[in-house]
Amino acid sequence: MTRWWLYDLILYAYALSLLFHFADVAGDRRGAKNMGLGLLVFVWLLQTLFFVHRLWQIGIGPIFSWFETIFMLSWLLVSISLTMRLQKQRSVLLLGLNMIAFTLLAAGRFASGDGAAASQGFGSYGWLLAVHIAVALGSYASFTVSAIASVLYIYLFRRLKDKRWSSFLKRLPGLEQVERLNSRSTAAGVGLLACSLAIGMAGLVGEGQAGSSLDWKTVLSLALLAGYGWQFVQRRRRVWSGLRLAVWNVSMYAMLGLNFIVSNRLSDWHRWQ
Repeated sequence: MTRWWLYDLILYAYALSLLFHFADVAGDRRGAKNMGLGLLVFVWLLQTLFFVHRLWQIGIGPIFSWFETIFMLSWLLVSISLTMRLQKQRSVLLLGLNMIAFTLLAAGRFASGDGAAASQGFGSYGWLLAVHIAVALGSYASFTVSAIASVLYIYLFRRLKDKRWSSFLKRLPGLEQVERLNSRSTAAGVGLLACSLAIGMAGLVGEGQAGSSLDWKTVLSLALLAGYGWQFVQRRRRVWSGLRLAVWNVSMYAMLGLNFIVSNRLSDWHRWQ
């Protein structure tokens, strides 16, 4: 019970940071931007402290549970957001990224921190399971950045096509910048997801349980890899328009969310409690 006061402090600080980010996006206020950034750094430090304390208190085993998985994904998104801020990315991109990270963090508050871990069948190859999960979360974070960039691309394209100008539109990044971010984050996500699947397969083969990998979670992940990979090929060949790529990307991200949430109920191997 003691740990939840720190978790609640993280949530309150993050909510306050989001309010300042909203103010910055709405009115381009430098003071709000600086306050939002300062609070975001504070949130990242608290998240890091919470996770390190968790590992020290219980051990590395809970890293495989549902609670720690979504907490780690939220931490990754906050880390990416801070990195993008250092690269002077526009505030609206960071706001979308942090809204998803905050949603995950809030969802973790209602998850049991003592739930059972995901499959422990890696046995002596348990370290591969940790790497497998960490790399998979990295791919989810990359696809999240890509999805936000895609939504922004669709919005910008529609506004520019209809010639609906506004002062807010001038503060948004250009279509080329958004498409470049989309392309890079998708490429990173595809590479990380492929590595994650390969590591997972290697661990199962090493334990002589290769047949256990053919469940719903793995099948959906392979479908995701194929879908994102096909999009990447079309982008490289310049066959699809930027708008079509963005719409496809948003659809694939919806499938990723379905895979992340629903497959836990369908999969016998990748199951949290």
